[in-house]
Amino acid sequence: MCTKRALQIATCAALALLTLAACRKTATWSDPAAHKIGFITANGVRLQYLNWGGSGPALILIHGALDNPHMFDDLAPAFTDRFRVIAYAWRGCGRSETKEPYDIGTLTEDLRGLMDGLGIGKAHLAGWSAGGNEITAMASTYPQRVDRIV
Repeated sequence: MCTKRALQIATCAALALLTLAACRKTATWSDPAAHKIGFITANGVRLQYLNWGGSGPALILIHGALDNPHMFDDLAPAFTDRFRVIAYAWRGCGRSETKEPYDIGTLTEDLRGLMDGLGIGKAHLAGWSAGGNEITAMASTYPQRVDRIV
């Protein structure tokens, strides 16, 4: 019989494994979206990003847990007339490198490193679900790097 603490640990471990498995891309999928795919090393991890181009200030779109930046394939082009639109895959998601840890502080540093690597001094950030936690942490930790959060 499991103790309550052992059951909590096992549940957390199972959720972490399911999250990582859900973020991985299948080999048969092809990408029809009108964006460029790039990779950058930020905060010690290789991150995949999608760049829809556009003109104006940077708008970085951040997915939630169990997802990847392709969730923005239909939405991102609508903003390229006003923004340079970018989305990136969290560590362990999409084609980004799988490397622990996965806490909000680490993800925030990944985002800062992505911005540094792409030459983005300040950006608008839009995120949903856990991506919302990340943009809030970024705005709190590096307010000079964030214009607005959505």
